[in-house]
Amino acid sequence: MIEKKTVIDQIEITRSGHIQIRFGLLIVEDGVEISCQWHRTNVEPGGDIDAQIAAVSDHLVAMGKALPDQDRISELKAIAAIVHTPERVIVFQEQLEAQGRIDAQPQHRPAR
Repeated sequence: MIEKKTVIDQIEITRSGHIQIRFGLLIVEDGVEISCQWHRTNVEPGGDIDAQIAAVSDHLVAMGKALPDQDRISELKAIAAIVHTPERVIVFQEQLEAQGRIDAQPQHRPAR
């Protein structure tokens, strides 16, 4: 049996506090991975994890891919709660203001 899966493969924290997320877009046949593509996104300090996952999910559906496996979403949210402290969010917002980018949007890169 062939199935499509999307898993959170990697969660990385940058020094600025951005959380970079790498999704594995898998094709699995009889329990054996036969294909994998990567899809990446990130969440800035203070960013909305749910909104970013929803945007990624919409994009994956439009590409005919499987929705992200929900198993690691709660882990991702717990990491964000630890990393995105009020102090880090304030520092990030001050940096945006200093750069004149107050309304910066999270980055989203399609699969390659």
